[in-house]
Amino acid sequence: MFFSSKKETKYLYFILMEDLPINERVFPAGNIAIIAEAEYLKDIETESPTPGRKLKFHLAEADVHLSLDVASLNQLSEQDAGLLLAVSPSPVRFSLYLEKEMLENARRIQLGDLVTVDYESKLLPGIVRYTGSLCDTPKLSGTFLGIELQVGFMEG
Repeated sequence: MFFSSKKETKYLYFILMEDLPINERVFPAGNIAIIAEAEYLKDIETESPTPGRKLKFHLAEADVHLSLDVASLNQLSEQDAGLLLAVSPSPVRFSLYLEKEMLENARRIQLGDLVTVDYESKLLPGIVRYTGSLCDTPKLSGTFLGIELQVGFMEG
């Protein structure tokens, strides 16, 4: 047996609630921000956290580290962060986050569920055949759905 003395890092997940202009670039609302739980808690436990305090987060979609105002973020569960990370671009992700009922429905999807897929403005029936990540990353992997369509949609 192999035992590792390395402690696994736990992360916290947030969604950017407003567009963030930095220099010549704008990071749109809907970006997923990640921070090590220990780093976040260390700052939160200070005697008097100041309004407008900034912490260094990793923006998953842009793959950059930025100091962000904590007030511009809403915390997500790991499940919601994974589901939302699989959605792009950021404005679509943000809309899904704001549509609480759709996000709740996405949380409940399981293998074998019958679903409807919006493909090129057509609603097509399908069956969920896969839920999970497409690649493993230490901080967060998107939770993707594999859908087997139940129609010959490529036919004329």
